[in-house]
Amino acid sequence: MKTVLITGAGGGIGKLTSLHFAKNNWTVIATLLHTNEGEDFKDIPTIFCYQMDVTSSESIAMASEKILENHPKIDTVINNAGMGYRSFVELSEDEKIDTIVNVNWLGVVKICRAFIPTFRKQKFGQFINITSVAGLVNLPLGNFYHSTKQAVESFSECMAYELLDFNISVSTV
Repeated sequence: MKTVLITGAGGGIGKLTSLHFAKNNWTVIATLLHTNEGEDFKDIPTIFCYQMDVTSSESIAMASEKILENHPKIDTVINNAGMGYRSFVELSEDEKIDTIVNVNWLGVVKICRAFIPTFRKQKFGQFINITSVAGLVNLPLGNFYHSTKQAVESFSECMAYELLDFNISVSTV
């Protein structure tokens, strides 16, 4: 059975993706910002929930240690955790800008950094980084969301070259 780790699995695309993989005989490691977000998974024996904040290196380190103790082989990591923020640049708020950058872009960077050693040790692995058409097409008021998704696109392409010789693939969706 293959194993997938999905960030931001508590709702939306992450939740549906977790359920899809579980129905298709994968072991799912569902990471959640808050443990109560995993209530819909409690009766599914192949979904394992772990609390993880993708903006916190400490939280990622603690969760990844527990995850790897229980699931020493991970085939795929799906960086799905994300959020939106729409505002005129002039009216934007520092705290909201920091949050979207930390979740949408730096969260991807930190999760990849945490699991590259596991993939290198295994001699295989796959990162799937969820971006958006908004990373390629820009619209009014989308400055911050669009730019974080473009950053994930660029980061993923660069990382794909870096990891190619280690049998680690990087894709964006």
